[in-house]
Amino acid sequence: MLSLYPSLIAADQLNLKDAISNLEKWCQGFHCDVMDNHFVPNLTWGAPTVNALDQATEKPLWVHLMVTNPLGMLKQLELKPDSLLSFHFESTRDPEEVINRIKEKKWRSSLVLSPKTTLEASFSLLHLLDQLLIMSVEPGAGGQAFISDSLKKIEHLAAKRAELNLPFTIGVDGGINQQNIASVCSAGGQELVVGTAVFGQRDRIAALEKLYKTCE
Repeated sequence: MLSLYPSLIAADQLNLKDAISNLEKWCQGFHCDVMDNHFVPNLTWGAPTVNALDQATEKPLWVHLMVTNPLGMLKQLELKPDSLLSFHFESTRDPEEVINRIKEKKWRSSLVLSPKTTLEASFSLLHLLDQLLIMSVEPGAGGQAFISDSLKKIEHLAAKRAELNLPFTIGVDGGINQQNIASVCSAGGQELVVGTAVFGQRDRIAALEKLYKTCE
């Protein structure tokens, strides 16, 4: 089943609560990029803002940590059970420890692979994950074009999951729009981040509905 998460980094930053209220009935949840200006060359929200956003919606947040100290950030977050927490394989020497801390908080664990990181790097951890997130752009900035080679990576991951008979979902983040979403779904993408494809449109609800219909 397809799940779409509008990315709040692409919304009007002065009216995030309104953006949530407008789309809450039409999506599975909302995506939050947390960047520290160190792991990636951009700076977004800290834990207090993310915690406030969590209180502004009944839907789960998908928090994507693009930070050099994911464990430190996890300690500061106060989110609903079943929130989705993504951290980068490249950000820690002990990804299994981060996964365990996420699970202790009753959140869904998600490991992120940047475009240059091979799928094979994640294979020993797949049995621990609720989601494996494929970045289809370089992490750290919105509005980038979808990297077409990501489709092969998604297909390879879907085949590996079937081979191992594991239940994790496949997430995809970056550059997803009306032109490529059908290909992403066909390759095996299930939980997708959509930014400017929704918030860059005049009628955001209609844009979101059209994305869903394209993958039906």
